[in-house]
Amino acid sequence: GVGAAVARRFAREGHPLLLAGRTAEKLARAADAIRAAGGVAEWAVADATEEEAVAALFDRAPEPACVVFNAGVNMRKPFAELSVAEFEALWCTN
Repeated sequence: GVGAAVARRFAREGHPLLLAGRTAEKLARAADAIRAAGGVAEWAVADATEEEAVAALFDRAPEPACVVFNAGVNMRKPFAELSVAEFEALWCTN
């Protein structure tokens, strides 16, 4: 999707990448495609809503790093009906 397209663009411009997301298979495919095109890419499974996971990504990211967060969630529910947990999930991810 959008994140993979942004990653390919940065790779074409010569930036080393650390791809992150929740789905290992998608990350591996994206990293493989970038490497096959001559880019440098590693990947790690991480959830953008988990602070420790995001901090670990920054520890692992290549230097210098281009950081692109493309995480987002959508919930089709009236705002007044959201639970606190649902609101926090939306807020922390988006």
